[in-house]
Amino acid sequence: MTGKEKILCIAALAAVALTGGIAAACAEGGEQVSGVREEYTGSMYAESALPWREQALRSGGYTYTGEGITLDGRLDEAEWQSTYPLTYTSIGIQVSVYVTFGQDGFYVGYDIRDTEAYFVDERSSENNSSIEIYFSPVTTSLLDETVLQVRMEPNNDITCYRALGSVDAQLSYPWSAGYLPIYGVSDALNGWTVDENGAWTTDGALQYEMFIGWDALSLEEAPEKFKLYPCYNYVNSTAADAYRVSQVWPQGRYNQPMDYFEFDEKGYVNNDACLAEENGAPLLLGDAGNGLAKSAAWDLTQLNESGIVKSTENARGSKYIYVAGADDGSYMFSASAYYVTNVSGDTGARMGIVMGRLNSGKTDLNMYTETLQVAVIGNDAGKYQLTTKVGDDEGGKYVSWVSTALAPFAGNSGASSAEPVKFTVVKQGEMFLYFLNDNYIGTKVNAAFADGCAVGLYTLAAQAVYSDILYETDADEIAAYLSGRDIHTVTIAAGAGGTFGGTVGSDAVDADHNMTAFVGSADILLNVMPTMDAARTFVVSSVTVNGEQAQLSEGGVLRLEDCSEATEIAIEFTAIAQGAAITFTGGAADVTIVQKDGVNSYALKVEEGLTVRLADGTWEIAAGDKTVTVVVENGSVTSGSTAIDVGQA
Repeated sequence: MTGKEKILCIAALAAVALTGGIAAACAEGGEQVSGVREEYTGSMYAESALPWREQALRSGGYTYTGEGITLDGRLDEAEWQSTYPLTYTSIGIQVSVYVTFGQDGFYVGYDIRDTEAYFVDERSSENNSSIEIYFSPVTTSLLDETVLQVRMEPNNDITCYRALGSVDAQLSYPWSAGYLPIYGVSDALNGWTVDENGAWTTDGALQYEMFIGWDALSLEEAPEKFKLYPCYNYVNSTAADAYRVSQVWPQGRYNQPMDYFEFDEKGYVNNDACLAEENGAPLLLGDAGNGLAKSAAWDLTQLNESGIVKSTENARGSKYIYVAGADDGSYMFSASAYYVTNVSGDTGARMGIVMGRLNSGKTDLNMYTETLQVAVIGNDAGKYQLTTKVGDDEGGKYVSWVSTALAPFAGNSGASSAEPVKFTVVKQGEMFLYFLNDNYIGTKVNAAFADGCAVGLYTLAAQAVYSDILYETDADEIAAYLSGRDIHTVTIAAGAGGTFGGTVGSDAVDADHNMTAFVGSADILLNVMPTMDAARTFVVSSVTVNGEQAQLSEGGVLRLEDCSEATEIAIEFTAIAQGAAITFTGGAADVTIVQKDGVNSYALKVEEGLTVRLADGTWEIAAGDKTVTVVVENGSVTSGSTAIDVGQA
């Protein structure tokens, strides 16, 4: 982790070769120490007087008596197979993290399914295909000076950092007298290829095994549960100066660890299969079908018994949990919730529902999000906000947030258990219809979600309790809910040769050809705009509403008031066969052309010498603060100029 104080260093004893060796990390003022067992007097290391590395090389691995796991970089022992993993997928990489407890310490196993993995000796550890774990036996927060960050590379080098704080901060926790023995081995299941420059490359699968003793953590015996946070560093090059492309975290939104994942003797405690086994039925909420993993801070112990799920008080940041296995194009999702406490003192604490998708591309973490958030404390109590994370589907980067302003809503505010607020979202393709307490509050469009996206619960800087959780994909059930809310469809279809924009109710409309909106009783305001270029000029030929001809006002404006039933608007455009030629001079400019005695209007970016054709009529042509009028009759200009100078606009 950049910017952190390095307080522990490598015990440079591992075999840096293609055959497996064992690495151990150590620390004492940042200096290397020899890797002999006599340097550490913990009881687990007393069965042999040989240096640990010598014994490891003789046996082909290091086996702790009675544990049944050999540190050879292969997760092929029965102990791993009987352990519930934390599995997640991000930027096309699947990571499974296994933790199993032993009498003397705990083992961590990584299984990484990547299309490529690399190691270059001269690069820093985070810039190779390395793994990381964050942990502390004494804290509930990752934002604590007792947290260690352990990183292991494919050559078995292990590095430990203080995740927060400075070298002096190490005195706040006794990390076993300055020596922290951590043993680990990695292996590429398809083998490594070494190029002429010594760079390692593999594909398919990369596995890691690591062991840390309890007494190294100043623990006398195995705890009931152990908290840690995993990471995989993804890099896609053998170049000596290449930097990691992304840190592959199990949480989908923020590129930083926010709260721990808990493991016990069975493995990951919130593993979907583990929870289903303990609760006697499959989970409604869990890990999403598109790879999004639930964030750590959720209590699911009552989910199947009473339909209640809680976000815990340990995590400060955003917390997500999704409908297990779901990634559908249309659905209805609802839950009732009330606010319990503010976790971090943030006056922007939120709770609500979230929709998300993770791309398979490897350019960067790329999760689009739609959220319905309710502000539950401070001056914002009883207000909601709709937000969208807009991204570039090709480049895999976030672009911006698109959010509504905070607004009040009717009914329960969710401020206490006595008045839970009900959240509902209905997804129909790219359309999202939002309801609070079964009252319609608005529709949003996210084309990136048209084919499907995960949906679930969300809190930010807050602890909340959710109940009455419902996920429905039956079209008849969804239609019945919408009908009961007086929601109907507005369908707009435009032929080739033009576009439309405006508003349907309070929702903005911006579409090239076709769209469907779901609204209550609403006003509709559309601007119908034919296209014009050097090759052809289109004009509006027909606009119908539910099959009846509609009248546009000047500039191509359609106004419909209090539409309270299904509405179909059809728009047609026609290219004119001939017209008066108008040429623009004076350079480039933005120009508007409005038919004063008709319904056609155009917005153009003109270049020097551009020639377009105008149909018969009276036209007002504006560029900047300059406006001219041109009259066309029978395809010829009868008033005004055929050459428009925009240079002085």
